[in-house]
Amino acid sequence: MSNTSRYFYQFSALHALLIGLMPFFIPVLLWQHGGSLAELSLVIAATGAGFVLGLMGWEWLRSHRYVSAMTVFSLVAECFLVGFLVFLPQPLEIHTLLLLGLLNGLYNCFYWTTQRFFFAALTAPDPAGQAQSVTGATFGNFQIVVTVALKAGILIGSALLASETLFILLGFSICVSVLGLISMFRIPQNGLGEVFECPVETGYRDIYRFRDACRSRQMFWFDGVFLYLESYFWILSLYGLTQENVMTLGILVVALALILAVVFYVIKNQIDRMNQRAVYVGAVAVYALSWWLRGVLDTSGSTTHLYALVVLIAFLTSFFRLAFNKRFYDIAAQQNTQLFLLAKSYYSQLGILVFFSAAYVIFLQQGRQTADFSWLYFGAALAAVGYLCFRQPAFHINRQVPLTVSPSQLKRDEYLTEGDRCEQ
Repeated sequence: MSNTSRYFYQFSALHALLIGLMPFFIPVLLWQHGGSLAELSLVIAATGAGFVLGLMGWEWLRSHRYVSAMTVFSLVAECFLVGFLVFLPQPLEIHTLLLLGLLNGLYNCFYWTTQRFFFAALTAPDPAGQAQSVTGATFGNFQIVVTVALKAGILIGSALLASETLFILLGFSICVSVLGLISMFRIPQNGLGEVFECPVETGYRDIYRFRDACRSRQMFWFDGVFLYLESYFWILSLYGLTQENVMTLGILVVALALILAVVFYVIKNQIDRMNQRAVYVGAVAVYALSWWLRGVLDTSGSTTHLYALVVLIAFLTSFFRLAFNKRFYDIAAQQNTQLFLLAKSYYSQLGILVFFSAAYVIFLQQGRQTADFSWLYFGAALAAVGYLCFRQPAFHINRQVPLTVSPSQLKRDEYLTEGDRCEQ
């Protein structure tokens, strides 16, 4: 295993564990503090704003190849986020929610953006050309590692939250961050800077001008919204299914993870050999079905039927994410990867900011209600069809846009090179 691979997997596993300890429970903590769906939406909208603002600092560090500084900053931001959640005041005020969201967005920026660049580097084609993409297998391996670490964190975090030992949780998060940082710094730094190989900063004007033939920008706008519906609103729904018991929620999520880890292990090496168009279309179809199933979920039925349905929803969602991320990184590898990944971060967070700002206004009229928003899930089921606009990449790698050239120096037609073409 190369130094880059070791660093990537340790970085991902460490952050997955830390997310599971506390940030995973943000929607639950807000609900326990008397928050409403409107206040949860406001935090998510502020998270999008914090992410966009954080991209300026992240891009400056990336252009100077300060990999260690990016790692340190991501861990420091996570510890500050956990500390803020531990001392979260009650009742919740607007300025508190905005600050929480901005801090959450800053952490997400340094974690997710760094992780995407590492993953893209690991799945990039070799100079001689790569006959077959391996993004499906690599993402499957990555998902297994992250799943194990995340669920271990969730199990520990749910136990500490249930016993209301928040200060121990904060101390544990800091200790894990320090030990993880020491472990990663022991890995030789040779080759890590090449992950962020373009020495020129990418400005917001370059991102604004981004286009490709795969309709990536259109997909970017709403993908972030779906990710937060999965990770915040759905978690709140599961919390309601467990009779608002944090420990039961943690056990449920861990049980789901164990089942899905087995599934990923079985299919991760097969997806790269399948008909990619058929796999992706089928994945979008079952993803839309998963949102419809969320909408019809009935807590009055038998417990066995209820949890079987939750397992099915988790599988359908995870299968879609595997197929989607394969297509995402295959497309990223065929063009200016740096610009593509930054455009994904920027437009996804703008979509989050716009959508959840509107959701805040809508929910504000309703006050605090039960965590039942079936109408939102039915709407997501219809909107999920929009993922079909994301076209399949043509599998011949030809990097005609050198990553050492500033995107601002490119003409409009240079964004659509031979390597960027996608199948209709």
